[in-house]
Amino acid sequence: GSIMGFAATVGGAIFRYDKSFPIIVVFLVTTGIGVVLGLINGLLVTRFKLPSVIVTLGTMNIYRGLIFILMNAKQIDNMYIPQNLIALSQPMKSVIGIPYTVIIAFAAAALVALFLRRFKTGREIYAIGCNREAAELRGFNATRISMLVFIIAGGLSGFAAMLFISRVGYVNPVTAGSGMEFTAVAAAVIGGTSMAGGVGTTLGTVLGCLLLGVIYNSISYIGISGYWQDAIYGAIIIIAVIIEKLIKTRLVKGQEA
Repeated sequence: GSIMGFAATVGGAIFRYDKSFPIIVVFLVTTGIGVVLGLINGLLVTRFKLPSVIVTLGTMNIYRGLIFILMNAKQIDNMYIPQNLIALSQPMKSVIGIPYTVIIAFAAAALVALFLRRFKTGREIYAIGCNREAAELRGFNATRISMLVFIIAGGLSGFAAMLFISRVGYVNPVTAGSGMEFTAVAAAVIGGTSMAGGVGTTLGTVLGCLLLGVIYNSISYIGISGYWQDAIYGAIIIIAVIIEKLIKTRLVKGQEA
């Protein structure tokens, strides 16, 4: 979330400086920023052997602070954002009613799924996530793969920053990417990704995102305060983890029997 927010801030700052700046170039810039920030996280985890959760929580706050510093706590308003970028999220600029941003997001998800399932490195990611020690015994370079995962995650976050700008039409230092990391975890868990690692699919995560969208819209439709959203997402994560734990326990007992 904070990587996406920081990349979105830089993208918005570029447009505020020159609104006619080529959108595709800004896409590359925000993606590159995501790659660099992901690389920093990866180095802290793999080279300094720091816990990944602590590193990501720490850098999340660092990047969030940099957003406020870069923007001087001021919003980049709609007037600075190119209309052809905003139009990518509008129904009138769409394919059979589907905005281009949605199509781009699905295309990115499809490429990630292809990479994970059809390429050797993708399969190595699953192997290391499932059992790092066993994967290393088989000759896999766990450090390199872990670093690559952080870089890919950062790059995708930077890429998503431009889709975020297109959707909301402005960049606010308070809301830019805020809470997105929590939503991403909830979507992945709902989609069948194991918190222990090694299990999960891109399709499942996409379906998890869609389900969260349905939940959010339902909350708004029936008049429940939006403040309940995080509480519901948190409950979903806990319930999913409990179910996963119960299933694993039963499988172990079944094997022992």
